[in-house]
Amino acid sequence: MKKFFAFMGIVWQQTLAYRAEHFVWFLLDLIPAFVISNLWVYVHQQSIVYYYVVNILIERLTATHFEDWMIDEVKDGKISTYLLKPFSYRVFLAANEITWRLSGLIFVIPSLFLFYPLLKNTPFPNISLPHLLLTLTLIPIIFLSRFCISFIIGSSSFWLENSKAFSHFKWMCEGLFGGAWLPLFMFPIAVQNFARATPFYYFFFFPNQLILGKLNNVEIMTGLFVCITWLAILLIISTWVWRRAIRAYSAVGN
Repeated sequence: MKKFFAFMGIVWQQTLAYRAEHFVWFLLDLIPAFVISNLWVYVHQQSIVYYYVVNILIERLTATHFEDWMIDEVKDGKISTYLLKPFSYRVFLAANEITWRLSGLIFVIPSLFLFYPLLKNTPFPNISLPHLLLTLTLIPIIFLSRFCISFIIGSSSFWLENSKAFSHFKWMCEGLFGGAWLPLFMFPIAVQNFARATPFYYFFFFPNQLILGKLNNVEIMTGLFVCITWLAILLIISTWVWRRAIRAYSAVGN
């Protein structure tokens, strides 16, 4: 744990030095949500704005973007530097991502005031304390699940030339089956049912509907079980892929 917090301290200094990059990433999440929210207000569906406000918070707290950087490090051979160090590469990446998530709140919280004109005439959703606590409990689970997927994609670059395509595919699945772009209740039932069978459903739509009080007790318990199950599966797969990748890399580089 000392190494983990040491990494976080170093990365925290980096996030302060790269505030402009932080701000750009934040705008990429904020602008689409704000534009779509204005569209929904225009068609007199103000309550949907809360959906996108919650999604912004979930995205900023659980997003992982390191796979493109990891792929480049593998291709350039620079990852060897990390593998020779006396610490876990995954711990390093996790500390890096968590620090960026926490520092990103500097931009997120003030930006929520932009939505006030859209919501001032809309009743505030009835958020119960149990649902709020369950949603907060889900945040680290969602982060770890997204981290594992990014890690699997990054690890695939040890074998695949075009592994960055999987990063784009992940982004598309999060938007479509996770409900990051549009609420899943706007899609046909067949699409909704398929989304429930994927881990992406539990990244946005499930915690969103949970905190907004749209789920019954059976749906909540089922969702929590599936969400935790997916995390266990992704942890196993990411560990297995990483071990095979290291063996392959060591065999080539001796």
